Amino acid sequence: MVGPAALHLDLTLAQWAADGLLAVFFLVVGLELKQEIVTGSLRNPRQAAVPVLAAVGGMAVPAIVYVAVVTAAGATDALQGWAIPTATDIAFALAVLAVFGRGLPVPCACSC
Repeated sequence: MVGPAALHLDLTLAQWAADGLLAVFFLVVGLELKQEIVTGSLRNPRQAAVPVLAAVGGMAVPAIVYVAVVTAAGATDALQGWAIPTATDIAFALAVLAVFGRGLPVPCACSC
């Protein structure tokens, strides 16, 4: 265990690495999103509507499916885990974009 126990930060090296990488991951995603909103294609609300709806759906649909499956199975004590498929889905989508993103068409620079 590494870290101050008084602050409940006495974690294993694996936990520190996982939490640290997760924090860096979401920092980079947040910075990219801010850049797109301030100077990129998400600056125009008309162009941003579809990606925003897709992002909301990408977070809500996995959570709704999880809750439906858990409720149908009768394991209501597992309902607290609804956020896990949401975060996993976001990471999976970004990984897919990283792999296949190079082949996607580049949006035009005009003000369509």
